[in-house]
Amino acid sequence: MALVGLLLLAGCSVGYQGVGTDTTGPVTPGTTPTDDAGTPSPTPDPDRLGWEAGYDANATLAVNATDGLNESEREAVVARAMARVELIRGLEFEEPVPVEVVSREAYRERGVFESDGTDPVAEQAYEALFLVGEDRTTDEVLSELTGSGVVGYYSPGEGIVLVSDSPTPQVSRGTLAHELVHALQDQQLTLSYRAPTSDARLAGQGLVEGDAVTVEREYQARCGVDWNCIDRPSGGAPPAGAIARNPGVYLTLIQPYIEGPQFVATLRDRSDGGWDAVNEAFGDVPTSTEQVIHPDAYPEDDPTNLRVEDRSTADWQAVGNDTLGEAQVHVMFWKQRFVPRPDDAIRTNYDHRLSAGWGNDRLVAYRHAETNESAYVWRLVWDSPAEAAEFHEGYTRMLRLRLDAERRGGRTYVVPDGPFADAFRVTLDGDTVTVVNAPDVAALSEVGGE
Repeated sequence: MALVGLLLLAGCSVGYQGVGTDTTGPVTPGTTPTDDAGTPSPTPDPDRLGWEAGYDANATLAVNATDGLNESEREAVVARAMARVELIRGLEFEEPVPVEVVSREAYRERGVFESDGTDPVAEQAYEALFLVGEDRTTDEVLSELTGSGVVGYYSPGEGIVLVSDSPTPQVSRGTLAHELVHALQDQQLTLSYRAPTSDARLAGQGLVEGDAVTVEREYQARCGVDWNCIDRPSGGAPPAGAIARNPGVYLTLIQPYIEGPQFVATLRDRSDGGWDAVNEAFGDVPTSTEQVIHPDAYPEDDPTNLRVEDRSTADWQAVGNDTLGEAQVHVMFWKQRFVPRPDDAIRTNYDHRLSAGWGNDRLVAYRHAETNESAYVWRLVWDSPAEAAEFHEGYTRMLRLRLDAERRGGRTYVVPDGPFADAFRVTLDGDTVTVVNAPDVAALSEVGGE
């Protein structure tokens, strides 16, 4: 995805910031700042940390945001925010960052996160996780979540877009700080990374978003203590309807924001509280969500080598493959209530015995040449036979208890109706579990052999 920092309101922004005033003394760009007594300070080096476009990180602004920000006010707010992000992150912006504020309606009209068509592998992956059934498409679910929940994003080469739900163009300081970190990453670090699978993509985002959330939290904590900031009102409720309808997919999307900050904290501990290990990680991004959920696994514990042989008949054609990873396996069990839900809340820490011990997985999606029916083979390797057996027991119990699957022989299960109505063959072999899925029992052998 070319766009970085898809920021979901309920994922990591607390409230809607931006309405209020900050009028305790203007600092005009290009003038010499003064202290509280009015004594001129030395003009700062424009290339030093904490000084951007003529604004110091400690500057107070003649800005009244109650009716939205005009262009000059927004420029001042953005420049000061850049200076503050520099101080926290210890990196210097090399060039200005364009910032645009658009309404929710205008954002939806742009179709920023709309896909060019249904991805057959993604369809099978979300179905294998029992998150999106055959009664809906993955595109529909993702469009519903991003259309109502995104509050900002950064696009390399273009800048930041903030999405305002207010009738006037408000700027959320938390979202602005967050997206400015992505711009800083783009200018000073290696923001792009190779992500051949959805698990690798989430893992890389764990670093990228963990960095941004960490800086955003520090920025918010210093407001009212070290810095004058625009007031924070209590509005900005998350899009609860879209999340409630798609809680599992939502939890897969926000995993980098939830687990990423702890991953970054662990890296900072390795640098005695500094940012060196975080900066170095941008050149060696985590390869799996296992490494983000369990930071001690980074960087040595890479996924185990895994192959899935194609044993399908000529009628079934492989259309692609993916690695789903520990985080999404965890969400699968969470969705089916095999993971405790305190207060029935839509949140989790992505660490549970049924998903811990993940070594690697590969899902191969198939399509029937004539009927266009779908199927898949999903193989998961675990760190030990005991952990593989635990997953196998949990998965088959989930089929029986949550999806009302009927057992047909030792390894075969059939979900008779509903959006996940299909046949399943589940095999445990040492440290490996293989799930073959097909429209009916007869097709299981056509897809997965045996």
